[in-house]
Amino acid sequence: MLRSGGNAVDAALAAAAVLCVSEPMATGPGGDLFALVFAGGRVEGIDAAGPAPRGAVDGEAPDRYGPRSVTVPGAVAGWALLAQRYGRLGLEACLQDAIALAHEGFAVAPRCVASWEGAPTHPDGYGPPPPVGSRIRLPELGRTLATIAREGASGFYGGSVAAAICAASWLTEDDLSDFRAQVTAPLAVDYGGHTVVELPPPTQGIGALEGLALLERTEGELVDEIECCRLALEDAFREVRDGADVRGLIDPGALDRRVLEPSQLVIEPAGGTIYLCAVDEDGMAVSLVQSLFERFGSGVVAPGTGVILQNRGFGFAVTGGVVPGRRPYHTIIPGMLLRDGELGGPFGVMGGFIQ
Repeated sequence: MLRSGGNAVDAALAAAAVLCVSEPMATGPGGDLFALVFAGGRVEGIDAAGPAPRGAVDGEAPDRYGPRSVTVPGAVAGWALLAQRYGRLGLEACLQDAIALAHEGFAVAPRCVASWEGAPTHPDGYGPPPPVGSRIRLPELGRTLATIAREGASGFYGGSVAAAICAASWLTEDDLSDFRAQVTAPLAVDYGGHTVVELPPPTQGIGALEGLALLERTEGELVDEIECCRLALEDAFREVRDGADVRGLIDPGALDRRVLEPSQLVIEPAGGTIYLCAVDEDGMAVSLVQSLFERFGSGVVAPGTGVILQNRGFGFAVTGGVVPGRRPYHTIIPGMLLRDGELGGPFGVMGGFIQ
């Protein structure tokens, strides 16, 4: 994409779409997306995570798998916003490699097979893992990607694709058609001569920032790193809610009042997530995470579309129960480093709460 005249966003979008095909257990258009973009000397966040249905029962225990674990998939709206706001080549061009790969097939690599084998469920059309080196094709997913390329986000959040998603889950067509990805202002702390940038709630980005801010008040030994991470996660579990203002957690006064207390952390199984980044010759940088939450998400496929729906609704377990029309706690956090206002580099990792 870069050799074709595209920028870092075009490259990131193309890679994200290709990974929807080549790592279908980890990511897909039925999942969510968060990104940070450095351009023109500043960082902006892209929040493309969808809510629980408005018709859900307030406070009900979230299902781990199945139709009632599904939240509105935000990734496609995120693609469209990234392409429109920052890209050069347009979303249609960015999806062409993924469409071709889905129709022509790809050879399955060992890591893909190992992850596929470890999935708790294998949804329709994505059965037991194929042998290493075998060639698989995903024509239904290819047709859905082609629809998105042709019609934009409306080809996913409306029409036959949206109807299939609603038929397979507890989402309604209004839940899908009303969803919009958002540009959001990131959070940041200074640490070790860098400015570390993360996204605000519903992500746990504040946990990474608080942990670093606490660590800078210690000797920086391994035991300090562990304790600061534990305290920051404890605060994140308690404070991170959709739309919450958590900037006070990195206020110096609040940090100085932290007390070392025992805590119980939620244990999350191996997840289904991809991280990628791109930097171009003009200094634009993209840090992007895209996820189905657990491997193969909810285990539900929207009929005829190849779209595996995420089980991100299980994230409500951290906060005590489903909140209708709101987003659950999110573990996925793309990061960005700055040095004196200039780009240091994008960074990120996969692995649930350990991010």
